[in-house]
Amino acid sequence: MILLRKRVFLFTAVLILSFLFVRHPEEGVFSPNSNFFIESMIQREIAGTQAARALEVISKFSIDIEDMKKETIKVRASAYYGPIEGQRNYKTGSFEGDVRLNGDGVTKTEKQAQVGYIAADWDILPEGTKVQIPGYGKAVVEDIGGAIEGYKIDLFMGYGDQGLEKALQWGVRTVEIEIIEKGESGE
Repeated sequence: MILLRKRVFLFTAVLILSFLFVRHPEEGVFSPNSNFFIESMIQREIAGTQAARALEVISKFSIDIEDMKKETIKVRASAYYGPIEGQRNYKTGSFEGDVRLNGDGVTKTEKQAQVGYIAADWDILPEGTKVQIPGYGKAVVEDIGGAIEGYKIDLFMGYGDQGLEKALQWGVRTVEIEIIEKGESGE
């Protein structure tokens, strides 16, 4: 019960402080000891024991704003798919041509390609990196690509006619992706 109360208190403190903290103009960090912080608290009419307790806890340290930001990068995102012999349409006009263009459905990490796997330059986004891509969702770097260098990624869209359709609909876009968890470097 005491542990639960401490967790609730800490959660409440973090929540309150996320609304109360202001950037300290000289230090470039959030600082509860600044007059600016105190004035901000008063202006927002925050009072009561929870705010006072949170201020006590937080006044013991400063939080660097860079640690709280999400890491994002802007990339050129193209799409690929896994061709299936006998499907109705092929981007290149033939099954063999689409296999040359899109690969054989096995990633660099020797996994069967699936939606949610992407190809990237492992110097930028190492193998295993987890990202959030607007319009696509969460993905994991499991592949490289012949034309994927620098800030480019290739999103796997599925197999057969349906995968081809989704890849063509996606086209090529510039998107800002969020890095959720960085993978380990090295091929």
